[in-house]
Amino acid sequence: HTETASKSKTVTTMRTLSIFFAIAVAMVQGHMYLSSITVKGVDQGERNCLRPLYSGQIGPDVYPNSPINDIKIFPAGLLSANMTCGFKPYADRPANRKCTINAGDKVGLTWHHNNPTANDDIVDGSHKGPCMVYMARSDTGEGPVWFKIFHEGIDTSNQLWCAIRIKNNRGYMEFTIPSTLPSGNYLLRGEVIALHDGNTINGAQPYVGCAEITLNGATDGVMPATEFMVSIPGTYKPTDPGLKFNVYDNNIKAYTIPGPEVYKDGSASGPSSAASTLRPFFGLF
Repeated sequence: HTETASKSKTVTTMRTLSIFFAIAVAMVQGHMYLSSITVKGVDQGERNCLRPLYSGQIGPDVYPNSPINDIKIFPAGLLSANMTCGFKPYADRPANRKCTINAGDKVGLTWHHNNPTANDDIVDGSHKGPCMVYMARSDTGEGPVWFKIFHEGIDTSNQLWCAIRIKNNRGYMEFTIPSTLPSGNYLLRGEVIALHDGNTINGAQPYVGCAEITLNGATDGVMPATEFMVSIPGTYKPTDPGLKFNVYDNNIKAYTIPGPEVYKDGSASGPSSAASTLRPFFGLF
């Protein structure tokens, strides 16, 4: 009887461990990271011109491709300093080089789950949410230096979220640099926010990464007005309607994209709630 009880206990323990590891793997499988930048139609290669990723495991269930929202590890959540360009201190370190871009150019960002291979699944299909791109004429990204140049939410005609469009397009998204910006060194910040846990406070999962670029700007280029400039962290609050949001509604009619209005060629693109129609910004569309 003792031997039978021992075997039963062992089997139960193994089953418990199997469930634990299955959950852990599933959590990691949902993650993503900024992999590369495309300039003038040429992918610059894995991690070139990008701020470094954290090396190794950061904490319990927290990895370099984890979202910046683990309250147990980073109590500030969306107000964490890691929101600027990724997990510190690595994300504070300079990129291996700067990519040169002209104002008005189309630029692409590619996201991956684990690595830039053909069988990489990019991100789990449950990770629905918006995507956005910010710029800052700054080396540190500190203070109200960020302005948004692009965002997409959900296409309400087919209920397709930007994050899933990225997944469907092998991780690639494309946007245009405003043509009216002045020359200088900028940070280019990509962000995808997964909302599969967004029905709870602090449930939104931001994935962020920064590229370093040298911009050949307009001769008479000007920076955006102060009303477009925000701090990151600081522009988001856990209670924002675009962050505390239920993506499981099968008939979403409106969605407010987090953050400021988009700055484009010297003027706003309209209120950030205007997300009912998505532009065809992906190469496969």
